[in-house]
Amino acid sequence: MEAQVSQVSDRYGAKASDKLQSLSSTQRGILIATPVACVLGLALVAFFWSLFDRYRQQVENGLERETEAIRHSEERLKSLAQNSSDVVLIGSPAGLVTYQSSTAEAAWGYAADCLLDRPLIDLIHVEDQPALLDIWAQVQVAPGTTRIIELQLRWADGEWRFNELILTNLLDNPSVAGLVVTVRDVTERKAFEK
Repeated sequence: MEAQVSQVSDRYGAKASDKLQSLSSTQRGILIATPVACVLGLALVAFFWSLFDRYRQQVENGLERETEAIRHSEERLKSLAQNSSDVVLIGSPAGLVTYQSSTAEAAWGYAADCLLDRPLIDLIHVEDQPALLDIWAQVQVAPGTTRIIELQLRWADGEWRFNELILTNLLDNPSVAGLVVTVRDVTERKAFEK
């Protein structure tokens, strides 16, 4: 019987030893795999961080380029408007001046912003006021509509001069939200035509 107990004990001992070796091998594999998985995880985090950072830099550079292009465009338009002999006004649907270009001062003698919130019709000769009211109503009917008319306009010194008015409906454009009136002095041309 002792021999049988010894055999069974040896068998269980061998199985336990095999299981301990298997467990030890598994534990060794886990101990080796854990740092490898951590290193791979950190490498992936670093890779995606780098990728995300490059994307962020590209977006920032794109925004800087767009901002510079917009600034350049605004400066260009401002320079064109300031160096034009034409006066640009924006009028509300009711006919009040909501914007006056700086050329109104140089060309007509009206101080900067002096025309703001004033009815445009006050600058128009009494005989021409019905024509202005008529064309103002026509232009308001459809967005993008443009009409041209020649009227007498009073300058700051009180002199009446012939001017060509180009009215464009930009009421639907949120950055303008009004009727754009481009005014050009045509007094000399009218005198030449007579």
